Amino acid sequence: MDHRPNILVIVPGGVGSGKNHGIPILLNLFAGLSSEVNLHVLSVSVIDPTFKNKGYHLHSLGLSNVAPIVKKWIHFRRFIRGFKHPLDAVHAMWTHPHGLMAYMASSYFKIPMINSLQGGCLADIPSVSYGGNRGFIKKRLTNFILHRATFITAETQFQWKLIPLKYREKASIIYYGIPIQNQLKTYKPIQGKQGIKLIHVANLTPIKDQITLLKLVHSLSKKYDVHLTIIGSDYYDGLIQRTSEELDLKGHISFLGQLPHNEVLDQLRSHDIMLHTSLFEGSCLAIIEAWSVGLLTIGTNVGILHDMSDVLCLQSEVQDVEGLVKQFDRLVNDTKLQASFYKAGIEWSRKHSMQDCVDRFVALYKQCIS
Repeated sequence: MDHRPNILVIVPGGVGSGKNHGIPILLNLFAGLSSEVNLHVLSVSVIDPTFKNKGYHLHSLGLSNVAPIVKKWIHFRRFIRGFKHPLDAVHAMWTHPHGLMAYMASSYFKIPMINSLQGGCLADIPSVSYGGNRGFIKKRLTNFILHRATFITAETQFQWKLIPLKYREKASIIYYGIPIQNQLKTYKPIQGKQGIKLIHVANLTPIKDQITLLKLVHSLSKKYDVHLTIIGSDYYDGLIQRTSEELDLKGHISFLGQLPHNEVLDQLRSHDIMLHTSLFEGSCLAIIEAWSVGLLTIGTNVGILHDMSDVLCLQSEVQDVEGLVKQFDRLVNDTKLQASFYKAGIEWSRKHSMQDCVDRFVALYKQCIS
């Protein structure tokens, strides 16, 4: 008899769909969890029939993420009423509507509910109309979900601080790690101002604020010989490319678009410093991957960069180009700091690996149903 906990995880997508058949961190997490719990994953999105999951039961509502909310509710209600497997707990990734779906399942099966905050679930950034907590209705929905959840998880301390005080006692921080990387960047201190290779990994969107990134590189190019490689899909209608031309950065920037995950890691190993200028992050997988291979990082005071400032990285406030330039100056002129960050980043990523993330979620499941 299988005595493992029976868990249903609800996600919008990112598993068995899209490029590379999903988001690497979710694919790795669910593969790891499936060896410890009897795992059912429900995706709102359509699943590619060629996708082969690793050890868990994958279900789909067969909808687009932009499908009307009423349609999602109808399909989800039909799903849970036809679900015949035993369940001990339901776990929602993101708040709404997935947290609301988890609450419905929790009520229907009379089981506890976990809500894992992701990305911008608690964000409210008016300047770019971003965040799952924007507006009266979304705030009320978020509050309802957090109130009903048995346990809440946050990706970082930065995100945990955004949880209303009355819910923090049932909230814990679980860092999303990655599989341990054995192929590391060869340590070579940055000395002098010539040939400094910079990299930025993120989709081109307003919330990632690549406009500030370009202004930063423009300022750095006056003092250093730098070249920036940008990896990520363009959802900004070419604005970043046009702005780079307006700033006369030809020869200082290369746009590679989206790359397969293994090629991104190869790119990280071949550069000197990662720059990340986002307006908001729940965590930031790209930064964690940079640390895992020994890449130095500088960025804005959000997500994982906020948590590990001056321990693994240097940071400045959002849109503070002058502050970021000062931090760049500090890093490239201090080889002892470079060596410290190189070593500490690798050690941190191994301590907070994907296996550690899996172990913490399994422990939370057991606590939830005990």
